[in-house]
Amino acid sequence: MLALGLTSAGIWADESDPEALNLLRETGEQAEHLHYQGILVYRHGSELETLRVIHRGGSEQERSERFYSLTGTPREVIRKPDEVICILPDAEAVVVDRRQLRNPISEAIPDRPETLDTAYQVSLGGMDRVAGRDAQTVLIAPRDELRYGHKLWIDREHGLLLRADLLDDQHQALEQVMFTEVSLVESVPDAWLEPGTSGESFSWLRPDERPDSDAVEPAWQIAEPPPGFTLISHRQRHLAGHDYPVEHLHFSDGLASVSVYVSPKEGTRARERRVRLGLMGAVRLLRDDVVITVVGEVPPVTLHRFAEGLAAASPPEVEQ
Repeated sequence: MLALGLTSAGIWADESDPEALNLLRETGEQAEHLHYQGILVYRHGSELETLRVIHRGGSEQERSERFYSLTGTPREVIRKPDEVICILPDAEAVVVDRRQLRNPISEAIPDRPETLDTAYQVSLGGMDRVAGRDAQTVLIAPRDELRYGHKLWIDREHGLLLRADLLDDQHQALEQVMFTEVSLVESVPDAWLEPGTSGESFSWLRPDERPDSDAVEPAWQIAEPPPGFTLISHRQRHLAGHDYPVEHLHFSDGLASVSVYVSPKEGTRARERRVRLGLMGAVRLLRDDVVITVVGEVPPVTLHRFAEGLAAASPPEVEQ
């Protein structure tokens, strides 16, 4: 009965439940200040990975995180306020990036729940238990085929997200991440956030030090983005392997995000490609003298809508 209700166009046309939106808002605000450690299980298809997560909350300059794999290929990620360090022992490499990386559980909470109603219907589900804790479920149903659905399990006592499922149009879980055990602590000592491997003898890969910049005169635009998606940022970025800046357009619908990159061919033999790594998809198309790459954790139809909607930016109006 619940599945039938969710797939009803009439139900999707309703406004979201204010109580559900308020719970998402409170969860996002509280999670930033929590100190906790626990074990996460991530499942995609037949792949299963277990991670230990240590999280220090606080202000933006205090928040730090460490998570490392307990199964599969060894890897460890240390997130600091100003950089992310990824340690790959098997490759004897350390990758350092300025751009922030959210952990697999916190990224499921929308930054601005009040913006979701255009693309999703948000409602409260029943109560459940995850990792031995009482959890309120929240259903986030897409209003079209351009994005995936979500089901969240939230610890109402502390405002911690305990489990998140990404759902297809049949409400089957495409991806699951959940705590199997978690404990909230008074504080996180510095020693808990130190890497298990120093990586001193590894190869260190650092980002291009040339700063990104806002595009003063954008050359490209998506005149009509897919419904629900809005432009978050538009800038010139310096990426490894590119001699010239790449124009980057970043879109979001409040949960799903899509990045559009436009770069000159630079004499390379770029080919059109369609790639999926888990739920992250990428489409690369060639047009005249540029390469268009669209990346996002959305259905393939959405990636193509963005790629096909790219057009030259309108020239600025000149006052007479």
